[in-house]
Amino acid sequence: MKVKAILLDVDNTLTRTDGHISERTIESLKKLHVNGFTVGVCTGRSFAALNPYILKHFPQEALHVVNGGGEIIATSGQTKWIKDLPSRLVKHICKNTVLLGGDFAFGKEDTLYCSSGLVEQNKKHTWGYKVRLPRNVREWNTPLISIANLNPKVIAFIESQSKISWQIIEKGENDVYCDITSIGINKATGVKNWLKIHSLDRRELLVIGDSENDIALFQFAETKIAMGNSHSSLKRLADLVIGHTDHDGLAVYLESLV
Repeated sequence: MKVKAILLDVDNTLTRTDGHISERTIESLKKLHVNGFTVGVCTGRSFAALNPYILKHFPQEALHVVNGGGEIIATSGQTKWIKDLPSRLVKHICKNTVLLGGDFAFGKEDTLYCSSGLVEQNKKHTWGYKVRLPRNVREWNTPLISIANLNPKVIAFIESQSKISWQIIEKGENDVYCDITSIGINKATGVKNWLKIHSLDRRELLVIGDSENDIALFQFAETKIAMGNSHSSLKRLADLVIGHTDHDGLAVYLESLV
């Protein structure tokens, strides 16, 4: 069955390791759109983080799987499907994470809310998204909480929670975090809903990623492509391994499709 749709991971797949999308990749996205492909991102990032920079390279009507599969949202900001963690549970997890020495972040609409230990780091991010402390947030419901500065006490607390799914992700020696979603929610479940909205068969979908949080997605997808900089566990699941993200590996591959 012919590929009609493409979903791209964001960090170190769509972007280079410096966080920017290369000009060649931007041009390849335009060519995919002109040639009739349905294209979006599939990421653990929230709309709040993606909105100022990443999503401007997609049509307003394009749909994206965000928050680790917990939400499907258009470039315009219109949510098409969502599975939130309840407000009380989110507040409980965030409060205890900080008490145990960790930090948290979650997105709501156009704002990324963080504990104090992550505010300055996120304010300096190259994408320029809006960052706030959650002092005036009344409802804390969100599809995904990202926990940083993990330590044994924080990990033990997360493990004790029975109403969540979670995954520890290692992007590098100093970049280890834990994504928390509702039970059973991951990128694969989000993509199933994305396909349903588009009336597409999974055999018509091609996915491209690099990280451990893409494993469930690769296990579901019919056609899966790993970046040259991918985690070894993802490369083993891939149908093809392409070039490194810093060497325009994605752009070179996408150009071969049109």
